[in-house]
Amino acid sequence: MGMNRDVYSFLLKTYGREPGYWAGFVLIIIQTLLLRVVAFLFIAHLASSLAAGNIDAAKRDILLYLATTILGLSCRFARDMLAFPAENKVYRILAVNFYKKLVGKDMTFFRDHQTGYLASVARQHTEGAMDLARLLRTEGIQTAITMAIPVTVLIVASWKVGLAALGVILAQIVYVDR
Repeated sequence: MGMNRDVYSFLLKTYGREPGYWAGFVLIIIQTLLLRVVAFLFIAHLASSLAAGNIDAAKRDILLYLATTILGLSCRFARDMLAFPAENKVYRILAVNFYKKLVGKDMTFFRDHQTGYLASVARQHTEGAMDLARLLRTEGIQTAITMAIPVTVLIVASWKVGLAALGVILAQIVYVDR
């Protein structure tokens, strides 16, 4: 647990200082809600409108679905334009700091230690931090929203069915975490 706390603390102290990263964080939440929740509601309403023979409502649902999809994809584009430069800026700073520390050592350090190994490990650490930050900002949020919204709706509609779905999700989390 201590190591995880250190890693997340490091991410917040480095990537967490960039406003572009947080803007991307908010935009991925909006994008996910639009594309994985609202768009599917319009598709479901479209199917029921077509089944009822209500062509006017079906046309409206198609237009709303199209508008929702365009807005969601626009959020994704804006997210990439804001978050990637912020992440790259932090990555450059971390890489430069590492190389300054590496080069700033005296010559005995280079003779007595495996500097190539140290350089590759530090670079992997920096790239790993960037990959983890991107994972948390994208797939982590999308997965959480995709799993939470349907269970919430099920709990509101029928608490017994919702609790069963929640149990399945918790079992999946335990299974995947292994």
